[in-house]
Amino acid sequence: MAHRTPEELKEKALAVMARLREIKEAGRGTIPIQDLLNLFGTPSSPELLASLKARGQLEFVFKNGDGTFRNQGPAFSTEFGPGLLEVPPVLAGTVELNATQMVLSFEPEKRMVGKAMFVELDVEKIEVSEHHVAVRLPGGIFDQEYQF
Repeated sequence: MAHRTPEELKEKALAVMARLREIKEAGRGTIPIQDLLNLFGTPSSPELLASLKARGQLEFVFKNGDGTFRNQGPAFSTEFGPGLLEVPPVLAGTVELNATQMVLSFEPEKRMVGKAMFVELDVEKIEVSEHHVAVRLPGGIFDQEYQF
């Protein structure tokens, strides 16, 4: 995956937040899983693009302001920085959305996993605001945060 400039990252982050607001208003809707991974970088390999296409859409449902998300398909892994990002057969969790940020919190066993050298960490949350994208990992030591 190729990394984005802060301006490109901000554009993608705000677009995802805007789409989620539309979905919350409607009560349900979808976002391509590629849009989620675009927050980390630009999918560049033909294999990764094929894996993302096979996974399809992240499905969101909002009831009484509470949101959930789910995506199911073939598991895959992709190079990410110095390691790998593994996507399990099912991604699922809750979504919090307010005027300034969204937070996707993944359920255990339905989380992406980052692997590098001798470290393997679950992606617990993805936070997106008008000012940053953050990937929250267990313990917080290896969290990734991109400011724009």
